[in-house]
Amino acid sequence: TPPIELQREIQRLSNLLGKERAKWLEENQKLVYVQRELENTKVELQGQKKLKEMKKELRTGEEFPDSKSFRRVFRVHSNIKHKKKRLLLSCSLLKEFKQLKVAQIVSEEAFRSQIQAEKDKNNALQQELDQLRLAMWTFNRNIKLQVRGSCTLTCSCSMKTKLSSLKA
Repeated sequence: TPPIELQREIQRLSNLLGKERAKWLEENQKLVYVQRELENTKVELQGQKKLKEMKKELRTGEEFPDSKSFRRVFRVHSNIKHKKKRLLLSCSLLKEFKQLKVAQIVSEEAFRSQIQAEKDKNNALQQELDQLRLAMWTFNRNIKLQVRGSCTLTCSCSMKTKLSSLKA
């Protein structure tokens, strides 16, 4: 099992990744909303062009002999005013869309940079862990060899003492 520090680091990275994913999702949702608004604005712009053409036709010199024609012209003018307001709103939405797009790109780059830094840090920690494991294994092996050597030395000394006492 990995050491506790590595597990904590992995947990921290997982939490960071979750937060960044949530930010990315939120920015994506804003982006989708702004794209929808942009499409609506495009449709409205087409309608405004048609209204402008109608207005131009009405200005070509036609008189308004009856109130019905006057009401149509009034509606056209009202629609044009309304469409202009919507167009101004859509322009601000377009600016906001562009700003969100830039913010998303910057955020993604920062996130990628953080992830790469964390990967590098994890790789360094893994190498350090591997080195410590190797040092521990070498240390244990040397201890075992020393213990065996001292047992052999103790046993041979004790046998020599017994042999000496038997010869005497």
